[in-house]
Amino acid sequence: MDTPNGRFEPGERLCVEACDAQWSAAWTTRSFMTAFHAFMNSEKPGDGVILSPPSDEKKRRLASESHYFNSQNELFVQHFPQLLRSNPGVE
Repeated sequence: MDTPNGRFEPGERLCVEACDAQWSAAWTTRSFMTAFHAFMNSEKPGDGVILSPPSDEKKRRLASESHYFNSQNELFVQHFPQLLRSNPGVE
């Protein structure tokens, strides 16, 4: 996760139960995405979660700051220039 969201450390690798050593050929794309979706929407700390869930106020603040943060990221600018142009006040 490269955008600060109060729960994961930007630039660090996520480790979920379906990664690396626990990966199995029995996993389909659908089963992996279902598990990943459940993990990302969980409010409880677990593997791969760095911090406790942030308060609603902190979530709103981080969301409002995310566009500026991403506009400073070279890869984001390279791959998503249309998102920068669609937001007034950001060059």
